[in-house]
This record gives sequence, C-alpha cells and structure tokens, in this order.
Amino acid sequence: MLGTFFFELAVPFLALGPAPARLACFWLLILFQGLLMLTGNYGFFNLLTVVLAVPLLDDRYLGFIAPFAGSAPAAGAVPLAVLAGGLFLAILLLNLLQTVWLFARPSWLTRLFSRLATWYLSSPYGLFAVMTSDRLEFVIEGSNDLTHWLPYEFRWKPGDPAGPPRQAAPHQPRLDWQMWFAALRPQFVEPWLDALLQRLLEGSPPVLALFRSIPFPDAPPVAVRLKVYRYHFSSLAGRRATGNWWDRELLGGSGPILLPGVPGS
Repeated sequence: MLGTFFFELAVPFLALGPAPARLACFWLLILFQGLLMLTGNYGFFNLLTVVLAVPLLDDRYLGFIAPFAGSAPAAGAVPLAVLAGGLFLAILLLNLLQTVWLFARPSWLTRLFSRLATWYLSSPYGLFAVMTSDRLEFVIEGSNDLTHWLPYEFRWKPGDPAGPPRQAAPHQPRLDWQMWFAALRPQFVEPWLDALLQRLLEGSPPVLALFRSIPFPDAPPVAVRLKVYRYHFSSLAGRRATGNWWDRELLGGSGPILLPGVPGS
C-alpha cells in the first residue's frame, strides 16, 4: 500500500524536474507498471500508462524512432514550448482540484467541473476512486436434475480454485470484467446478467463461445443458478498442501432458474 502511494503520488513530480529526474521518473513508472502486470489483470490500462511515460525521455533516447532527434530547434519552437508549458500547468491545476473534489465538494468547484466536462480537460484521480477490500465472484452453475450442479468456467476470472491466474493483457475481456462488477452487489442480479442466464438455458452459441468450458456441450441444462464466493490467494503452505491457487468461501447464491416448460418454472 505504501509503495503504491510512493509510485502514484511522489514519483510523478519527478516529471517536472531536469533530465535526470525525468529519466528516473520514467524507469520508476515502468517498474511500477511491470509489477502491476505481474500481480494484477488490468487489460491494456498498464500499457497505456507506459505509452504516456514515453514523453519523459529526451530525444537522444528516441533516436531510433525519430531520426531527426537532436537537431536544432525549428524557428518558433521556444514560443510553442512556453505555450505547451502553460497548458500543462493549467491541466495540472485542474487535476489537483479534481483530487480536492474527491474529499470536499464546494459548489464553485462543482460548477467549474460541470462547465468543463464536455471538454475532457481533467479527470478524477484513479480509474477507481474507492477500491473494495474483498474479492467477491459469481460462479454460474447448471443442472439437469437440480441435484448435481456443474460450473461454467470463464476464460479469465477465478473459478476453479486449482486454476492459476491468467494474464489477459492487452485483451480486455468484456464479460469477465462485467462479472466482477456484478459481484460487487451480489444481492442484486443486473438485467444483463439475468439475460445471460436465459441465453445459457437456450444454449445460445455466441454466448457459449464466451466461456472457457461448457459443462453441457450437447444440450443446455434444465436449470442454472448463481453462487457467490469470496476469493483470496492461497498461502504458500496451502498451495503446497492442496495445489490450489485460490481459497474461497461460499457466501450464498440464487435459487435455480428453470428452462420454460420444466415443472416448477
């Protein structure tokens, strides 16, 4: 946690310093994004941050990209640099005010951001201003007898505790990503998730293609249901004893959703 604050709140200010500080900022940001890619699964977001860090490098480091690097500045370059610096400071100020707005929301600041919203000049800090401390995950199960239930395995999100974490970058898996959001409020089944369950009962080929494994390849089941688990990484001792990458705790689930025409539906 403290390391995150260092990389995200302290390191970026090195970008305002001389060339050695900017170079240090570049490599520290690359290191941080590499650590995030190794320990998380954020699709292409880390790669976008890496691209944003490239302007920290001096031209002499980018000669293989721009052969003209190192040449004398063109006429009028200094006034353009001053203009660019002014715009940078204005946007920096707006982003700092966005951070202030997360904690205190005076009416004048709310009005300012409302008027500037259509120009997309600044954004609030972070993709998620508030992160959850628990990892809740839905597991979709199907059955033909309402007694024995088999899971539909997703391609990227946790399911089988023995399954290792998978890196999806730069792909952004839409369904797996949305399932994580859906599980943030497991007591409420969103309309799109209810429609997904209905398509599984219908055996819809485009929907089935979104999953890594289908427990009913020949015909759809007569019922599906949702289970919600709390996941966390196994300890090293637990990994050695069970071979599982994940430990999970069952928190609850929905009643069975039956295929139309099945008794009880």
